[in-house]
Amino acid sequence: SNWLLVAFGMIGTSLSGVTFVSVPGTVGTGGFTYFQVVLGYFLGYFVVAFVLLPLYYKLKLTSIYTYLNERFGFNSYQTGAIFFIISRTLGATARLYLVINILDLLIFHNDITKATDISWSFVAISVAILLMILAYTFKGGVKTIVWTDTLQTVFMLGALLITVGYILTKMNLGIGETWSQFQ
Repeated sequence: SNWLLVAFGMIGTSLSGVTFVSVPGTVGTGGFTYFQVVLGYFLGYFVVAFVLLPLYYKLKLTSIYTYLNERFGFNSYQTGAIFFIISRTLGATARLYLVINILDLLIFHNDITKATDISWSFVAISVAILLMILAYTFKGGVKTIVWTDTLQTVFMLGALLITVGYILTKMNLGIGETWSQFQ
């Protein structure tokens, strides 16, 4: 896959829809203490780009687990891999749970859908989403995942622009006068 496409798709993957939904609420209730997380991400990306990637190229490594295996042995490699799998599984489960809850609340159980007799259970929505994910992954492989991540990024950034535009319109503000407030 084209590296620009992969890099752009990784933006959406690192953010995810959960970030898009939950961060404004976190900032709204906790103020800008969340900015510490943003600074941590920036520092982490800096370390990956300027410390780990050069080390990977120098040692001809393909992952951190190869490094753990070579440097600290097989047990370290296994422990790192197990913790990664557990954390990714729990994170994906939490994100999927949130998405299904939003679909359930906003699409399948509201006044509009009650009028049209559309009603799905939480389990049915979960099974349908998981089957779609399995189908497009097995059908298209990694290339499909790259395109899905890219589309996710496009839709999230598009939604962000629409949201900002909507808020500015409701506040009777233009882009120019809003921008001047930050200078």
